Amino acid sequence: MVASIAVQAGLYGALTEALSCPVYEDVPVNATMPYVVFDNNLVLDADYISGAHERITFYLSVYSSYPGSLEAQTILGLIKQTLHQKRLALSAGVMEAMRVRRLTVSPDIEDETYIGSCTIEVMVQP
Repeated sequence: MVASIAVQAGLYGALTEALSCPVYEDVPVNATMPYVVFDNNLVLDADYISGAHERITFYLSVYSSYPGSLEAQTILGLIKQTLHQKRLALSAGVMEAMRVRRLTVSPDIEDETYIGSCTIEVMVQP
């Protein structure tokens, strides 16, 4: 199994257990807010000599229709509390470290939806 797939499955499991809103990779057409989406990920070789480690960066988004940014900020806080400096059990590979690197919230163009974003960096030994 590709390390990023195992890590994403571990993140998905931890987030669905910790959050009261849905977590999606592909958002259904009629999904109601709030929800969290796995946007994309980037896999880099972190050990240039042996190739034995990978650094995987996941980008998540939070969508909220709550007036103001409070709901999106609360969800981002729960994501950080759930994942930052934790090591999750994986179906393949070993998670060595995980850090939540960036949290941001901003309104959409019409100020009706607030969008939060989160960057998670994971070091894994495949």
